[in-house]
Amino acid sequence: MPAPTQPITGTITWSAAPPDPEHSPPPPRPVGRGRKTPPSTVRLHEEASTALWEAFVRAKQEDPFLTYTAFASGVVKAGLAV
Repeated sequence: MPAPTQPITGTITWSAAPPDPEHSPPPPRPVGRGRKTPPSTVRLHEEASTALWEAFVRAKQEDPFLTYTAFASGVVKAGLAV
């Protein structure tokens, strides 16, 4: 071993293999205000949800293939267009 006053010299090489995707941690997910997509669930006050459901039931009588998702989406789009 060299004396403490002498610098240590030499070449250090690493033989690193490429990262293994099976054992790599997943990339971090955005949380909170970093969301890039809208939530899939919309929560409504009870009065609004009751009115929306009753309107859906009436519309469903005229179009038996109408889904609640399609109906609610149409209501939101119409409201946003105002």
